[in-house]
Amino acid sequence: MAMPATGAAASHRAANPLVGVWHRANSCDALVRALTRAGLHSFVRETLVGAGYFADASQISASRPCHGARNVKHSHFFTASGGFGSYDEKGAQVDDGDYKIIALHTLVFPSHAREFGHKITVHYRIGNGELTFSVVVPRRCAGKCRGATAWAISAFYRGAPFTRGK
Repeated sequence: MAMPATGAAASHRAANPLVGVWHRANSCDALVRALTRAGLHSFVRETLVGAGYFADASQISASRPCHGARNVKHSHFFTASGGFGSYDEKGAQVDDGDYKIIALHTLVFPSHAREFGHKITVHYRIGNGELTFSVVVPRRCAGKCRGATAWAISAFYRGAPFTRGK
């Protein structure tokens, strides 16, 4: 779903620089740190399997959860019409939804909020050809908030920045 750099796509990108495909190598260690900092350590095993670091939770060491994991390529795409999705390291689409910019550098994901039953808010910055995210972790997060926040962290945790795809 790479966006061409000419015509209508270029003008949409100028109006919304988030539009396009963004890539990075995801880091198991950074993901585990982010989940732990957010008080979501109980989601580590299922998140590491879901993110492709391991085929099965039985492969994950309780004391060293990233032992044997490798960094995996991951991409997100944002369309001018508000579509959002992700691609795994093999280029297969693994997430599908929508996004809405609600304030300067602030996104929400309406379809994921409906899916999880909780609003997901993420801040973003674009500079020097790089995109970084910061998930808003609610102070009091229980029940549906925990699953929604774990998903958001798995998709947008702080780590290596994303760079624009070609």
